[in-house]
Amino acid sequence: MLSLSINSTKINSSNIANAKNYQHNGNTNFCTNNLKCDKFEKNISNKNVSFTGYFPDECHSTQIKQIVNLIKRNKNNKIILLAHKSPDGDAIGSMLALKRLIEKSTGNKNVNALTFNNLPHNLQFVDKNKEIRIITKDFKVPSANDKEFLSKLNEQYGEAPLLITTDVSCLNMIDTAFKSLIKTAKNVIKIDHHPEGENFGNINLVDEKKESASQLVMQMVKPLGIKTKDIDSSISDPIALGVLSDSGSFAFAKTHEIFTDTSKLSTTSSIGQITREMNKMTPQEFQTYNNLLNSVRFSPDGKIAYYFVDMAQNHYVTKEINRNVLTSISNIDGVKYYFSISGSSKKRTSTIMASIRSSSKEILNAIKSIGGNGHEYSCGLMKKNSTMYEIKDLILDKLEALGD
Repeated sequence: MLSLSINSTKINSSNIANAKNYQHNGNTNFCTNNLKCDKFEKNISNKNVSFTGYFPDECHSTQIKQIVNLIKRNKNNKIILLAHKSPDGDAIGSMLALKRLIEKSTGNKNVNALTFNNLPHNLQFVDKNKEIRIITKDFKVPSANDKEFLSKLNEQYGEAPLLITTDVSCLNMIDTAFKSLIKTAKNVIKIDHHPEGENFGNINLVDEKKESASQLVMQMVKPLGIKTKDIDSSISDPIALGVLSDSGSFAFAKTHEIFTDTSKLSTTSSIGQITREMNKMTPQEFQTYNNLLNSVRFSPDGKIAYYFVDMAQNHYVTKEINRNVLTSISNIDGVKYYFSISGSSKKRTSTIMASIRSSSKEILNAIKSIGGNGHEYSCGLMKKNSTMYEIKDLILDKLEALGD
């Protein structure tokens, strides 16, 4: 079992700048992001091990206890919750579920879940009461670097006694405007499921075997003193959204844990309805989705499929549309690998982004070798000073080398 101590020292600018270089420092033991629940795999038949659902995995129990202690210690103080920029279902679901769990457990009315821009329209159903604060609506924001805006933001939310991030693997995934909030927070907790991230928190609860960060939030129910019978759809729905979103509705399930978790959630959530809601598109988005499908290209042997998204021409391509297109491609017989490349076809200086998937073989190491990261079967890549076609060739070479 892991034994970690909490460092209540402020995170300062040098900590942030050197987040990648966090090491064991003095008496402070930072969790590594290679946490593996091997004990779970070996002790499935042990009735004393509550390995999933609303109870913490045994290998997480010490960390979760420390997180809960910090939450309860700040029950009368300001708590800030952040997810990554352009939040998806898991980012929104884990942050919103955690907010509601903290409020239910402690009665704290000063728990602030923040995002910079509007939530995607197809995910807004989970936040009908507008509990997530949209910063661009609360403030006049000329730009994310505007000094007056940043001053007001920090005046209202800065120097928080406790700040928690969910589904954030590294600091560059945070909106620029929010980085100062992390820098001035007295205690920072990171809850995530991505491998190879940065340990930028005082406590880093990271499990790369989980399909979603929402599953880690789910394990905090009992430690927060909430009884299973008191869990309703206000908590189970956002968690279910996170699980379904990041697992591709189970297409990228890693272990059988996800099905046990979903089974528990289904007692208070309509899994089918959540799936339908998160897949909804406007007529314009549907047309864009259809156009992208028609643009899919294949390698000569038909084992690799890919398409380009020229952002100068496709203004309606959201992360959700891209996810739906990739999911549809995964159903094509014979396709082993598939990816999308987004950027400008005219500007070499623009940032090119790629989403890469595999239907059967692990691709993480191959994509890491060209500067990407992610999960075993689902990775991302971001490059500057390249063209979309150069990135396409780079990815194709790596995937072709993997074979079947």
